[in-house]
Amino acid sequence: MTREQFWALVEQTLRDAEVLRPPRRGLLRREVVLRPGERHVLALEQRLAALSDDDLAAFQAHLDALRDEAYDWGVWGAGYVACGGMSDDSFTDFRTWLVSQGRAAYERVLADPDALALVAPPDLDDRVGDAEGWGYVALEVWDGRRPDEMPRPAFGAGAEPRGEPFPEDDADALARRYPRLSARSGA
Repeated sequence: MTREQFWALVEQTLRDAEVLRPPRRGLLRREVVLRPGERHVLALEQRLAALSDDDLAAFQAHLDALRDEAYDWGVWGAGYVACGGMSDDSFTDFRTWLVSQGRAAYERVLADPDALALVAPPDLDDRVGDAEGWGYVALEVWDGRRPDEMPRPAFGAGAEPRGEPFPEDDADALARRYPRLSARSGA
């Protein structure tokens, strides 16, 4: 799977999630109500289940690499302002959410982190929470097929983010650095 094929698959799962029929459960077979992020997880799982092991591992490698490329103080600061704070773990989930939104959104925010104001939904906190599951789908599909661990190259764990740290405790400096996000959040 190439990077182009990765992005095509991600964007297809966004479309799939829009029309996904939720599962039915219970005696009356009522549809389960799913949040948009949960629908996206199910759509991704369906697509990844059809891939070969090599393509499944390549999907995960591209996801890991893209999250690593987004390991940037400016991107973290944007997520911090948009979500009203962001821990290390939440920043990983945020970067996963950003990848899951497709190439255009991902590249736009990496080029201009304040552009997150233009691509983030109002319920970004919930979407970031659901993105944690999205980031594990390939690994779970792999585990359902094979007893061995998926081969994965090491990625940026432990390194400092690129760029200039954001001024976490200075609301005025954050507003200057992220004017659109600050206006959106009312800060």
